[in-house]
Amino acid sequence: MNHKEKEGFQFQQFFVGQEHCAMKVGTDGVLLGAWAEGGQQILDIGTGTGVVALMMAQRYVSAHIDAIEVDCDAAGQAADNVRLSPFASRISVTHTALQDFSPIETYDSIVCNPPYFLNSLKAPEASRSMARHAGENSLTFRDIFVFAKSNITEAGVVNVVVPTLSQEALETEAYLLGFRKTRELLLRTTPRKPLSRALVTFSRSSHCPAERSEQCLMNADGSRSAWYQQLTTDFYVK
Repeated sequence: MNHKEKEGFQFQQFFVGQEHCAMKVGTDGVLLGAWAEGGQQILDIGTGTGVVALMMAQRYVSAHIDAIEVDCDAAGQAADNVRLSPFASRISVTHTALQDFSPIETYDSIVCNPPYFLNSLKAPEASRSMARHAGENSLTFRDIFVFAKSNITEAGVVNVVVPTLSQEALETEAYLLGFRKTRELLLRTTPRKPLSRALVTFSRSSHCPAERSEQCLMNADGSRSAWYQQLTTDFYVK
């Protein structure tokens, strides 16, 4: 089966199949993959299609990435996407819940696009519901930082993308487990829309005020903003 016959998303250096994944390739994952701080050892929690792991592998050319996924079908699809990519030798996909994952090494960077939406209606499909309501059914913000506390290097970072409505809950859990915000990017879809999502980096080693910025994804006419175009210039085909 060629790429045209499969459901998926073609990037410049890799293809992401997604027909077996409840959560498809979306803006949040692309933003995280293009923005997050990396390192030599990277963990992608809840990899889904594998898009964030693939983007991090493209950006950090000597990194090894562990990608974990609790959903069996999604983990299989991510493994296929990795196998067909130029980065197959540097990405390992494991079907496991974070709570059951015991890594061999510590990480310089953790990335997570938690499928977590507070106060939203549950999706009808079970797998999509689990993905969207991980806080209720499988993964919580606290789980991420409990794991990170024991499994990142002293200077390691945790990078997360969340809806702005969830940002306070995310930062509270991080703070309670000894992490501090070092970078914060707040995004609105278009210039007249309210802020809707946040990308945040946390570290245990920094006590400096966080670098804070705001950006727009789209221009008023629906085209990509100059900032978003620049951020994704090495990934999107057009």
